[in-house]
Amino acid sequence: GLVATLLDTAMGGACWSLLDEGETFLTADLHVEFLRSSRPGTLRAEGKVVHRTKRVVFCAAELYDASGEHLASARCTQVLRSRR
Repeated sequence: GLVATLLDTAMGGACWSLLDEGETFLTADLHVEFLRSSRPGTLRAEGKVVHRTKRVVFCAAELYDASGEHLASARCTQVLRSRR
């Protein structure tokens, strides 16, 4: 759960960085691939936007430990919503 949450948060931050005024989003789909087990310590998640359309944002993220070991990858679909 923690690994998926970190990756989802990183992708959410990437999505948030390109929202227009009055837009919000929610995660509609999340796919996580666990490559190695994580241990207690510092973890680093890097999220990015892969593609944006008018109503959907596709994102990806990678999770690394303190030594730079690749632990997990994720992709998600964010659905954009307008605040009215």
